[in-house]
Amino acid sequence: MGFCVMRIGPHLLLCLSLTLLASLAAQAEDKHPEPKSFTLIAAGPADAETALAAEMVSLLPNEARNRVSVARGDAGFNNIIQLLSDPKTGAAFVSTDALAYAKDANLGGNLQERLALVARLAPQEVHVVARRNIARLGDLAGQKVGVGPSGSSSAVTAASVFAALNIAVDPVALDTERAMAMLKRGEIAALVSVGGKPLSFMAALQADAADLHLLAIPFSPALQNSYLPARFEHSDYPGLVESEVEVPTIATGLLLLASRDRDGPAYGAWLQFFIESFFSGFGTLEKRDRHPKWREVNLAAAYPGFARAEPADAWLHKEPVALQDAAEKGPDANLATTAPALPASVSMSEDQKKALFQEFIEWRRARQH
Repeated sequence: MGFCVMRIGPHLLLCLSLTLLASLAAQAEDKHPEPKSFTLIAAGPADAETALAAEMVSLLPNEARNRVSVARGDAGFNNIIQLLSDPKTGAAFVSTDALAYAKDANLGGNLQERLALVARLAPQEVHVVARRNIARLGDLAGQKVGVGPSGSSSAVTAASVFAALNIAVDPVALDTERAMAMLKRGEIAALVSVGGKPLSFMAALQADAADLHLLAIPFSPALQNSYLPARFEHSDYPGLVESEVEVPTIATGLLLLASRDRDGPAYGAWLQFFIESFFSGFGTLEKRDRHPKWREVNLAAAYPGFARAEPADAWLHKEPVALQDAAEKGPDANLATTAPALPASVSMSEDQKKALFQEFIEWRRARQH
């Protein structure tokens, strides 16, 4: 018996050692579990997307707000790359222009298979602020124009719009702060910024309104396949738009996207938590103290070719009242499931809203030919 103990003893000791090592490894894994917090990539500090992201996070329970952090981005091509490559990025704001641009880039696979739609947000207006000696968009030919950092939503949209209108500008990659400073000093002729009106940084420009103004972008056949008609009013930018005057412009779409590439259960659990918090609290975002762009959003709106994230789809099917409320927002919301939402200003008169809606109908009719 003693011989057996001596022979078995070492094996028993080895087994016990392996068990102990496995236990320690399990404890180490418990100390470093899959991340439960993820980042929401927005845009620059003065952009509408960052304000929208902060208001989304405000919907989370106080004890759970550490699960979502807002980080600076560009609402453009770089946001897509970060969402696809960074395991800590949970969702990202992406302009529809940037998404179209990214489809031509080699990002490793079909984007429609790698990205999921969380929500189709309100259209973002194209702002072109120029010095007073520039009377119309065509006058920018050959001029230096600040278009935003390379790959940003503003840079991608600026390139697309100027190409569509055959206006050859000299684009300069500048962030908003530098572009504003250079515009005021006359070192560039104009700047382009894409974002939901009213943009906070425009308030700084309005102090120099005597030297600056918003350029009109007339809605034309060259733009109708990619953009919506929109306009700026005095109430949007009192220092840049005269009373009872409207400045026509265009708008591009904005999406909130998630990844379909992630495997671990932690990301799925986070995405469900984030979407349910956002969708369930959406009604509070439509109040007057929130960004006015929320009042143009229809949570049920789809985006062609992109599947809805499963938690969003499940929530919408579980909450038919939400679909009914979205439909009751008006004709623009009803059309949003098949076409971009109408970028109507909350300060418009009923006649102005009807006129803009008629433009929208004509735009849709033109696209069908």
